[in-house]
Amino acid sequence: MSEHDNGYLWDKSGPVDPEIQRLELLLEPYRCRGVPRLPLPSHVGLLRVSLLPRLVLAGAAAVVVMAVAWFVLRGMSPDTWTIAVLSGEARVGSLPVSGSARLRAGQVFETEAGALASIRMPRVGWLDVEPNTALRLIASGRNQQRLSLLRGTIHAHVSSPPRVFIVDTPSAVATDLGCAYTLHVDRSGDGTLRVTHGWIEFEWKGRDSLVPAGAMAVTRAGAGPGTPFFEDSSEAFRLALSAYDFPPDAQARSRALATVLSEASPHDAVSLLNLVRNAPDADRGAVYDALAKLVPPPPRASRKAAIAGDPSALDPWWQAVGIGHPPGP
Repeated sequence: MSEHDNGYLWDKSGPVDPEIQRLELLLEPYRCRGVPRLPLPSHVGLLRVSLLPRLVLAGAAAVVVMAVAWFVLRGMSPDTWTIAVLSGEARVGSLPVSGSARLRAGQVFETEAGALASIRMPRVGWLDVEPNTALRLIASGRNQQRLSLLRGTIHAHVSSPPRVFIVDTPSAVATDLGCAYTLHVDRSGDGTLRVTHGWIEFEWKGRDSLVPAGAMAVTRAGAGPGTPFFEDSSEAFRLALSAYDFPPDAQARSRALATVLSEASPHDAVSLLNLVRNAPDADRGAVYDALAKLVPPPPRASRKAAIAGDPSALDPWWQAVGIGHPPGP
C-alpha cells in the first residue's frame, strides 16, 4: 500500500477508507474529550528536574489505563447497542443520528434511502443495516439480545452461544444458533432469510424449520415460514415446494407434494427433513419414504417415531445428509 493510500489513516488526507471510518464511528463515544490536568504537590520544586518528565509520564499513563478500563467496562454494558451511521440519514425515534449513537430497549432505529449503518451488540456481534430499514430493540441483556425487524434488511454476524440473539418479524421468529445471515422484511410482512454460516431456527406458531448455511427460506404474513431450500435446487422443485407451503387450496397442495417428492434429489434432503418435521400427519409417511430413497435412514431414524412427530428420531439423519447436526437447545 502506498503512502498516499495510508493518508486517511494518519491525517485523513487520503481517500476515505469505509472500514476505518466504520471503526472510527463505533469508537467515537470513547474518544478522550480533553487533556487530563494533574494537580502538582506544593513541594514539587524540591524534586530534581530530571525526574519530572518520568513522574508526569507515569501519572499520565495511570490515568490513561484507568480511563480505558472504565470506558471498556462501560462499553460492555448489556443494556445498550452502539450505532455507527456510515452514510446517509438515520434516526433513533424522532431524533436524527449523525456519526454514532446509543440504542436502548424500546427505541426504534431507522435508516433512510441511501443510508448505511453498523450496530455493535455487546457480547453478541454486530449488524449491518441497509437503507430503508426500521428495527426496534426489544431486550439487551446477558442472556438474551432481541430485536424486532419491522421492515428492511439486516446482515447479522453473531458469535454468541445458541439462542442468545433473536429477531422477531411480522411472520416468523429467527433464533440464532451461532451463525451469519441476511434477513429481509417488506412492508407487507413477507420476508426472506439467507444463511451464510451456521444455522437458524425459523419458527411461527409451532411451525419450526432448521435452516443451514447455504439455504434460504421465505416467510409470508399470516402463514409463517416456508420449507428451507437451496437456491441451486431445480426450478420445478422450488416452485412445487412454494405451492405446497403456501397453497391456494387443499387440492393444489396435494399436487404440489407429489411434484416435490418426484423432483427431489439428494441435494434436497434438507428440505425433506424439514418437511417430515412440519408436514401434516397424513403427508409425513410419503415424505419419509421419499427421503429414505435419496439418503438411507440411520438405524435410529425410526419411521414410526418420525411420522408420530418425534423430532429426535430425525437427529441422526442430519449427519447422514452431510451437513452436520443442528445445535441443540
